[in-house]
Amino acid sequence: MNAYCCLKSWRGGIRREQREVDHFHAMCLNSGEAWLAAGGERRVLHSGDIAYLPYGSSWDLGTERGFSCLAVTVRDPIPGVYAGEARALRITPDIEALLNVAEAELRCADNRATELIQHLALALAELLIRLSREHAGAGVPQAVYWTARVKAAIRANLHSTCGVEELLAELPLSNRQRRRHFTATLGMSPKAWQTRCRMEEARRLLREGEMAVGDVALELGYSTLQHFSDAFTREVGMAPSAYRRG
Repeated sequence: MNAYCCLKSWRGGIRREQREVDHFHAMCLNSGEAWLAAGGERRVLHSGDIAYLPYGSSWDLGTERGFSCLAVTVRDPIPGVYAGEARALRITPDIEALLNVAEAELRCADNRATELIQHLALALAELLIRLSREHAGAGVPQAVYWTARVKAAIRANLHSTCGVEELLAELPLSNRQRRRHFTATLGMSPKAWQTRCRMEEARRLLREGEMAVGDVALELGYSTLQHFSDAFTREVGMAPSAYRRG
């Protein structure tokens, strides 16, 4: 993982479009004006604003009149930590303090490649990630917000053979944090909720009667019929074949 920060200037009339970027990036504006289009919204950025552009995000960034900024970049990042959605943020006092230190170091020609710059870049990235998470859940309790994100990801992948942790790897939270938020909100783990959702879908497919039990198991990501039957029996109280017979 390679982290660094640098001073950048964009001249007017530039536009850059990126899709599912493979690195973490943020631009902290100190003069000029830019615009950021992401998630169906377009925001105008001024001095003191941040274009937050994490791993995996898609966005359009441009400027009519030009701007200058301190940019933070982390290459080859850990996806589960540095991933997220592009958005506009506002510089906070703690971030501003680190930006001032980083800028002072960058303006010392002899220090541009020092280890301190890398540490500052990583510290800034961590603060920006925290700020983005707070912004994402503004007005909504964090546990409720992240539980909704986990539920949406699980429902969208009911037919996947991947385990819960693999399905949720792109969410910018650790496995421990996801389990804590989810359990606090719903009283069960993400894995238990995935099983419940799969069994709801299994009951629907069995009621329709168009698929064999083994095909239902494969459709819902189970590698063996026995594994599916055991999970169904624990959740529903009867075997899949008995449920189908009514």
